[in-house]
Amino acid sequence: MPDSTKKIALVLSGGGAKGAFQVGALDTFYNHGYEFDLLSGVSVGALNGSMIATRQFEQLQELWDALQKSDVLRTRSITDVIQQFVLYKIGFSRHPRGLHGLEPLKRLLSSHLFGKEIRIPFHFGFVSLESGHYVKATVRQDGHKIDEDDILRIMASSAIPVQFEPVDFYNQTLVDGGIRNISPIAEILPYNPDEIVIIPTEPLDGRQEKAEVDDILQIAKRTVEVMLDEIFIEDIKRFVQINRLVGQAARQGALLEKPNGMAYKYIDSQIVAPVETLGDSLDFGEDILQERYERGKRRAEKILNQSDDLDV
Repeated sequence: MPDSTKKIALVLSGGGAKGAFQVGALDTFYNHGYEFDLLSGVSVGALNGSMIATRQFEQLQELWDALQKSDVLRTRSITDVIQQFVLYKIGFSRHPRGLHGLEPLKRLLSSHLFGKEIRIPFHFGFVSLESGHYVKATVRQDGHKIDEDDILRIMASSAIPVQFEPVDFYNQTLVDGGIRNISPIAEILPYNPDEIVIIPTEPLDGRQEKAEVDDILQIAKRTVEVMLDEIFIEDIKRFVQINRLVGQAARQGALLEKPNGMAYKYIDSQIVAPVETLGDSLDFGEDILQERYERGKRRAEKILNQSDDLDV
C-alpha cells in the first residue's frame, strides 16, 4: 500500500494496440491502493491517460475488453493509397496523408471523453509540421471539461506519421509529438513527484518484434516505430541513471545540482515494462489484447512484490 501523503505521477508510453498491457498493469496498481496525482503520456499513452485523467478506469477496462480494429482504424490498402495519389495528381482527389484515417478514433474518443471533467492534471504533446515545433499540451484540474479541441489534440498526440493521417487544427497540421519529444517523464518532473510509475510497451533491452518490410510504405512505417521506441527507452534509461546518482549522493550527505542551481530530488520509481515483445502495434485481435492485458497485470504484480520485499 503506497503512502497516501506521497505525490505519485504516472507516465505512459506509446504502442498502439499494445496499450492493453498498460491497462492490465494499472489494474494491479489500483488493486494495491495506488491513486495518481498527475500523469503524462504519448500516443496510446495519451489515449489511456485521458481516460484516467477523467477517472474512468473501469470504463477504460471495458473499452479495451470490447475493442476491435474497426473501432480505431479505417485501413486503406497500398493500392488505394497509390490510386488516390494518382487521382490527386490529375486533380480529382485530395492527396493521401496516411495509411489509416482518424474518423473511427475520433468517434471512439468523443463517445467516452466529450464533456467529462478533468480530475487529474494531464500532460501530452504533438508536433506542428508547419513550424516543426513540439507543442506541449496540458489539461489542468480546474473544473475543465473535455471539449472538441481537447479531443483533436489527444488525437494529434497519437497520429504517427505515415501510419495515420495528420490532424488539422486551427490551420496547423499536427502529428505525434514523439517525433520531436517522446519525453513524457520530463513533463512531470517540475511538479516534484515523490514517486513515478512508468509503463512502456516495449522491453527495456531494446529488442523489437520482427515485422514485414516488403514495400516503401511498410519501410517508412517501421522506421518511425523503431525510432519512437528507441527514443523512449533511452529516455527511461537516462532518468534511471540520473535518479540513481542523486540517490547515491544523498546517502553520502551530498546534493547534485541542476544547471539552474536547484538540487535534484531522488524519486521512487516503478518501471513496469514487458519482458518479451508484445507483438504488432496494430494487432487488435481479441485474444491478443486479453493476453497483453494479463501480461501487464502479472508484470506489475511482480514489480510491486519486489518493492514490498525491499521495504521489509
